[in-house]
Amino acid sequence: MDVSTTQSQPPKRNQDEENIRTVGLELSRSIASEKVIQESA
Repeated sequence: MDVSTTQSQPPKRNQDEENIRTVGLELSRSIASEKVIQESA
């Protein structure tokens, strides 16, 4: 994720939707990595 591009964007009406989408992607990514760690343990 490129932080510099998101900071340069002007405030938009759907910024909350983008934040929710980003959080969802981060959650699924962390869950997937946890699953891999548990399987390898």
